Amino acid sequence: MSSEPLFIIIGRVYYLEKIGLPPNSTLHVRLLDVSLQDVVAKELDVQITTNAEKAGLGFNLACNLADARPGHTYAISASITH
Repeated sequence: MSSEPLFIIIGRVYYLEKIGLPPNSTLHVRLLDVSLQDVVAKELDVQITTNAEKAGLGFNLACNLADARPGHTYAISASITH
């Protein structure tokens, strides 16, 4: 187990349609460093929730503080697939 300091982002995903998710839906949530142009964003953490229609749409992303660089730009990306 690492003893490096972490920061944790806790949240919930919402979607526009007011209908239930189909069975076997999967939620993908990613924490990305999107600072560099013309380069694939660096993925710092990912959470994949299977059976999201039952498990819910909450997420917890964690990252080492050493990986968070001053002046960089970060994004959270969420998608629901079926």
